[in-house]
Amino acid sequence: TKRNRPIKTPYHNDVLCTTNEDRNYSLIKHPGNERFRQLVFDHKYSYDMATDLATRKRIVRDIVEMIRKVHGRFLEKNTNVSKGITWYDIGEEDARTKTN
Repeated sequence: TKRNRPIKTPYHNDVLCTTNEDRNYSLIKHPGNERFRQLVFDHKYSYDMATDLATRKRIVRDIVEMIRKVHGRFLEKNTNVSKGITWYDIGEEDARTKTN
C-alpha cells in the first residue's frame, strides 16, 4: 500500500511524479520519465480518437502496465524531510490518474 515502504533511490525505469513547484531538470530528464512521456506520446492519437471512456481507460491501463513490466514504479517524493529524501510508490489508481 501507499507510503508504507520508503524508497531511498529510484531506479532508471521509475516514473518520478512531481508537483508544479517541485519540477526540476533532473526529474524531467530522469530516464523513466522520458520513457513515460514517449509512451504517452505514442498513444496520444489513439487516446484522442477514442470515442468511449472504456477505450481511454484501456489505453491508460496499458501505458501503466508497460512501465510496470520493466519493473518501473510511479513514485512521489515523501514530504517528511526530517528522515531525508525518500520516495513512495503511489499505487495503481493514482498512477492511472497521473497518466490520464
